[in-house]
Amino acid sequence: MTDRAPPAGRPPSHHSPTEGTSLLDRRAMLGGLTGLGVGSFGLARFLGVTVAGTAAGLVSTGCDPHVAPQLQFTFGSTGGGPGQFRTPRGIAWDSTNARIIVVDTTNHRVQQFAADGTFLSTFGTNGTATGQFAKPWGPEWDATNEQLFMSDRDNKRIQAFDAAGAFLFAFGGPGTGDGEFAEPTGMAYDPNNNRLYVTDTTNHRVQAFDGAGNFLFTFGGPGTGSGQFTNPNGIVIDQSTSRLFVSDRFNHRVQVFSLGGTFLSAFGDLGTELGQFNEPFGLAWDTRAGRIFVADWGNDRVQFFGASLDVFGSIGATGSGPGQFDQPFDLAFDSTNARLLVTDSVNNRVQVWASPLDLPSKPAAPRSARAAPVKWSADVHCYVGAVICNTENSAPRARIVR
Repeated sequence: MTDRAPPAGRPPSHHSPTEGTSLLDRRAMLGGLTGLGVGSFGLARFLGVTVAGTAAGLVSTGCDPHVAPQLQFTFGSTGGGPGQFRTPRGIAWDSTNARIIVVDTTNHRVQQFAADGTFLSTFGTNGTATGQFAKPWGPEWDATNEQLFMSDRDNKRIQAFDAAGAFLFAFGGPGTGDGEFAEPTGMAYDPNNNRLYVTDTTNHRVQAFDGAGNFLFTFGGPGTGSGQFTNPNGIVIDQSTSRLFVSDRFNHRVQVFSLGGTFLSAFGDLGTELGQFNEPFGLAWDTRAGRIFVADWGNDRVQFFGASLDVFGSIGATGSGPGQFDQPFDLAFDSTNARLLVTDSVNNRVQVWASPLDLPSKPAAPRSARAAPVKWSADVHCYVGAVICNTENSAPRARIVR
């Protein structure tokens, strides 16, 4: 499977480049906004906050880091050495050992890092034997049993390892039957029910197993209707409401299910506005603030939604600079430090963002109610009534105040 190819008979989606404006244009636009002076913005660092809404809706009340996630640091570079990546895909937070687990897909290995991004260890090589991988995809840490599940995509199996990377067991195999896989990718573990959910991507379904790899049930099937999929990938659980979220890649949406696989709702469609997606992939649930993050892969951004699934904003833009993405692939929430972890796959790095506890009091306005956005090359996006500010020593910030 090629990563960009849509299924047969389906039109390709469009990867949107950043809409560019010169610094002089940005300065002129900023200078015209009521209550926002240009002098303190540090234009060399102001590489773009996108704000939608009229000038009258923008009020300067000072920087507020409590709404939009803030970039903390990145780690990784291109290569095959320790701490380097070739197309990092899956990512997980090991809450037991305070480690970041990154799947280094094209190097066919798993790398483990300390919470500050310091390289710790690696395991896996290319092959078909136990403990080897062929295009590994997603990791999932089972804190209850202290084991790491790895989706070994092209070997069409799931492998389990202990915290040190020693092989424990494997299950699956090629096929379309119960417990078989075409392309296992995303995983989510439910500790309350000792259940592992696996997105079986090109079988267009989700399969559920117990913690030992025994098949339990499946749901989904190919299509565009409610509860059907066209290449599902990311998957995450909101334990507080017993909801299961699945990114439905080529249907450009996220679907919501009960833990038993009953369809509940869906959100998103194809596009570039907030609340729309261009091939969504990884998902993460913020257990502290009660929100879901969605890797909007084709739009080079990560969007975040409240518990009621209203869109509140996004981070990122196309590029290789700080806070920019080139195909953000997977997400994980570090519940210990309240951080969002993002694999920036083409840039061969991981970005770490602080995830504030607070959400705006109101979501972004519906698309039909929005004025045309004022656009720069965006690092942080918020709609209608956003407050933006910057200093020479701080990253762009945004706050929705409406």
